Amino acid sequence: MLSPMSAETTRPQDAPANWGGIVKHLGPGLIVTACIVGSGELIGTPLAGADNGFSLLWFIIMGCVIKVFVQVELGRAAVSRGMTTLELMDSVPGPRLIVSWLIWCFVVMFICVFFQLGGIVGGVAQVFKAGGMGFEDKPLAVLLAALAVTLWACVKYKLFAKPETAWFIASVVLLVYLFAPSGWLNSDRSVALIVSALTVSLLASGQYQHVERFSVAMVLLFMAATSYALYALQTTTGPLAAKAITGANIAEGLRFKLPENLGTAFAAFGMIGVGASELIYYPYWCLEKGYSRNIGPHEDSPGWYARAHGWLKIMRIDAWISMVIYTSATVVFFLLGAAMLQGTGVSDKTMIPDLSKMFSSLGPMGLKIFLVGAFMVLFSTLVSASASNARLLADTLVLYKIKSRPKDQSARQHLVRQCCVFIPCACAVLFVFLGKPVTMVLIGGVAQAFMLVPLSGAALYFRYRTTPGPLRPGMLWTMMLWISALAMTVVGLYMVQDQLRKQFAPKPPAQEKSFLIKNRSLGA
Repeated sequence: MLSPMSAETTRPQDAPANWGGIVKHLGPGLIVTACIVGSGELIGTPLAGADNGFSLLWFIIMGCVIKVFVQVELGRAAVSRGMTTLELMDSVPGPRLIVSWLIWCFVVMFICVFFQLGGIVGGVAQVFKAGGMGFEDKPLAVLLAALAVTLWACVKYKLFAKPETAWFIASVVLLVYLFAPSGWLNSDRSVALIVSALTVSLLASGQYQHVERFSVAMVLLFMAATSYALYALQTTTGPLAAKAITGANIAEGLRFKLPENLGTAFAAFGMIGVGASELIYYPYWCLEKGYSRNIGPHEDSPGWYARAHGWLKIMRIDAWISMVIYTSATVVFFLLGAAMLQGTGVSDKTMIPDLSKMFSSLGPMGLKIFLVGAFMVLFSTLVSASASNARLLADTLVLYKIKSRPKDQSARQHLVRQCCVFIPCACAVLFVFLGKPVTMVLIGGVAQAFMLVPLSGAALYFRYRTTPGPLRPGMLWTMMLWISALAMTVVGLYMVQDQLRKQFAPKPPAQEKSFLIKNRSLGA
């Protein structure tokens, strides 16, 4: 498709050298951070602390840091070549059927991601239900409100070829509701529709700035809430004072000692930091931010390479700053889980009350603050991931020749807007009809684990074959890239076999745990 960095509105320009100018050009990493600081940090990371105490702290930090090398390498190839990630993946040699074999691998994962996002929609619905905000007694009102918001966004941004399409969709939805079984639109499903409609209203414009601002706000609020909970734990008095984190606890976590069960360490590695989806769509946000557009079309000249080095440096700063933010959030939740949940466990049916124990140092308001934080985490993940995956869907439709290549940026923006509406609606529909968020997240988690393997290989291929020679990294960075790629490959293969084994192994019903609790998926 027409790449978002097409130089049709701005001329190439040098990268700013002062921090004031650099900060103005940061942002892609914050969008990805809003996706990363999601159900894994809310659920998976505290459980890692609860199961292993403080001993995995060093591994949690390393897992967040090491993946950045693959993330930056994918961004380097995309920005320097002015191509989207999927266009780069389509250039990888090997068997082809319309598109490259790597794109086919991606499509399998991408389909499964829809189920995963549907599971996140269900997670948001459960948060509302835990807060006593169900809408099961007003199903028709909820349906009409969600339908009105969604269709308003579509009409406002002219996403339908004909206005009559809105009336047709409304009629079909109402007919489904009239013939549906009584009580079918329960509390969870009702909230799922509202959440989907809110997501559509935020994303229908398709504008990068809207997603960036929303992501920054949600991440900052989330960080403030969790940091305050940790501070309250350290300064509390009474019985909870015994759970305050000490220097000895931190020292234990930094001993670089793996647990006896290596599977625990691998699972922890998989549940934190960037996953396969984030690795793929991070370069898209770099392109929309204008990094490649500012470099300009490729020229074998000193001026072009100087501009490229400058903007790639800003991209690296963006990636590392976002890494510090999501690593900080991950560590805070890990410490809270290790301090407050160790030895207690978390069950599927009482997941929200159990996890809210991390906020018990805040007193009676702890549960309410946790519910607000949980909503911010899951909803920001849904919005950011929907916006990101809309770019991937638009690109995929063009690569498969289902949609014609957009002729200009306006046409491309229109296609992205349509995808921004389709994805939240599709995810809500999946949850409404399936109603099994645990299984839905499991599907996406296994698929993303599998995708880590070829994606790591693709990053190495781009480093040696795609990125222009003068822009390739040095020996130290290349060594860390190899370590990162190999680690992700090992973990990806392990997670696939482990999740499949757990899925098909017989378990007594009373002992079953939620996949969201015991096995964090690899991202949204």
